[in-house]
Amino acid sequence: MLAALILGGVIGRAVISPQNPSLPKPGEITYSLDDQSVDMNHSYLEFKWTYVDKGPMLDYDFDVACINRCNGEKHFDHKFCDLSCDSPCTMGVHQFESTPIVFQDDEQSAIREVNQGAKQFGFSVDTGGGVDAVDQQIRNTIKSTYYVHEQFSCWNHAPCSTSFKGYFCRLISAKLTYQFYRLESDATGREVKVSGPEKTVDLVSYRVADKTAPFLDSVTRCLCDVVKEGIPKEHAYRTGGLFEEEGNQSAYAMKDVGKFGVTVSFASMNSFTMTASNPTNMPVTLVLEPGTICTPDKSDQQTMCTTKRVELSLMPKGSGTVTVPFGPMVFDPSYESADGYGACINMHKKMPDGTAKYTLSLSDNPAIVQLADFASHELIQGPWTQTRFWIVSDHASLDEVRKVLLPRPTEGIYVRGLYDIASHTDVDLTDKAYRKCMEPRLIVGSTISRDGTAWFVRTMAKIDAKGFGDWVTKNAKAFAPLFAEKTDSVDFKHAVDVELALSASDDASLRAVALDYLRTAVPEANRADFCNAGGLDDLGMLLQDDALRSKALDVAALYPYARVKMALCNLPASASGDDKAKASALIKALKG
Repeated sequence: MLAALILGGVIGRAVISPQNPSLPKPGEITYSLDDQSVDMNHSYLEFKWTYVDKGPMLDYDFDVACINRCNGEKHFDHKFCDLSCDSPCTMGVHQFESTPIVFQDDEQSAIREVNQGAKQFGFSVDTGGGVDAVDQQIRNTIKSTYYVHEQFSCWNHAPCSTSFKGYFCRLISAKLTYQFYRLESDATGREVKVSGPEKTVDLVSYRVADKTAPFLDSVTRCLCDVVKEGIPKEHAYRTGGLFEEEGNQSAYAMKDVGKFGVTVSFASMNSFTMTASNPTNMPVTLVLEPGTICTPDKSDQQTMCTTKRVELSLMPKGSGTVTVPFGPMVFDPSYESADGYGACINMHKKMPDGTAKYTLSLSDNPAIVQLADFASHELIQGPWTQTRFWIVSDHASLDEVRKVLLPRPTEGIYVRGLYDIASHTDVDLTDKAYRKCMEPRLIVGSTISRDGTAWFVRTMAKIDAKGFGDWVTKNAKAFAPLFAEKTDSVDFKHAVDVELALSASDDASLRAVALDYLRTAVPEANRADFCNAGGLDDLGMLLQDDALRSKALDVAALYPYARVKMALCNLPASASGDDKAKASALIKALKG
């Protein structure tokens, strides 16, 4: 607060005091200013505001959107909709606060007068920084404390729609009157209020809405049809278009953005340029959402999908162009945001070369939109991003992707893509359409996360547990490269993750394969490190299985290390005498 900053005191109370400048149209907008009274140890500094005069008309200043949000729960055809379908704009009013512009013809002189009056009354306004310091404190505090509170009554009564209003503003001026008071004890001991000096100065002006400006057409966004078709509600608003105001509820349909001259061109699979012009006298923001499909007018070139939300802010009757490359770039600060990427959704066509013109549309594949949303939140997009799209759009195998994409994805990158698809879309990768994508050999990919490895083993168990298990057992040498690195390497850790995922499988045959893996895939020279890294932490669970116990004890003999002791000490009561004796002998032979 002003006095708190100047005097270093404790803020007391603030009271809203309505003003009556008769501006703008009666009943449409109301506004008020705050008065301040600051308690300073039984001394007061009070501020009062007085409306002075209208100033000149300014350019367009702001717009308001009055939104009735469709819930899509009552009707299945918009022609039957009314406001009972919606979450209507129940605010009653739209509230805004205008920041004051501080001015004073002879400001330093005015501040000196304030300071002089304060000293006469026992205050010290000057905090040691001189007049300039106090001046800046006054400016900063006025801007952070005293606002014009504007209220706009709701006006939109159409169901499932958004209505826009733009406003031109005027400057109005206000005077600041400050007066010092002090509480003193009279002869009877009662506290009385003693007035000090009073001063009024012209310190501020405000932008206040004064005239409605022509703005965008209303937007109707009904969810009834998309909900009826089974599109999840959380994706329903994504069926909107390019222009965004107050969220996708108010987005223009693609067919309605032609007047903004929106064009998109791709020079490669990873970068595009979005261009638009603004024929209105209002600033607008055009938003290209991730998941927007860009279809070229050349049938031999790839159809593209945006994978980053791009905003293009256009000044009134201006134009702007944003180039969005694959990778970081410093953008023109006049744009709110311009970081966006693209991905191809038909891998066997030619890459973009910058010569095609693109038509914007909405994807009819929810998984594509889900992948685009997921990609838009990645810090870095790379070959893994494109790989995910081709798995969904083309059901492409690892080898097929490697023939087209550079740099070529590894098994690990490919499985990470599969795991991301399973985690962030509604795609069922156990479907036969994806059979060539789910190859057993992918398990050797060392850059798969532990969770991703466990997911892959579970999914392969559903698709073909026997075929997957046979591949692991017969291709022990395929895992050899994982053991060529140090124990803290990604490769070695993945070797451990494979064993743990197999051991924890719900499929009994894969739990048996876990024992084969310990016996044949882990080189003898690496067994101690493998055990210390947790590779045998599930041995105890395998020893509980009557069908696997004998085989598990044979494998335990290959790992005579202290970390397996607990597993050997906790055989179930159902274990045979021979198994218990064998476990006892193994415990005695443990190293370390």
